[in-house]
Amino acid sequence: MAQQDTKVSEGAEIIRLGKHIGTGFYAFVFEGYPASGGIVAVKKSRVSLRTKRPCLQHEVRILHLVQGHRNIPQLVGYYRGPHFEI
Repeated sequence: MAQQDTKVSEGAEIIRLGKHIGTGFYAFVFEGYPASGGIVAVKKSRVSLRTKRPCLQHEVRILHLVQGHRNIPQLVGYYRGPHFEI
């Protein structure tokens, strides 16, 4: 899969998507390379703007509630565009 640039959230830095590393029930997971360096996991889900409560948005809310536990990944950001949520 070709690399592409993607914003994680409005005003956030651009993250270059790398190779596809996994697929879940409703999303795909890619390696992500922030301009500031390092590597992150980026979950990308296809969703219509008509959907009021998308799955990934719900997952982000739950992750935000449990942040700080050593077994919970750090949440970097969330973005919902016209066709995808990231």
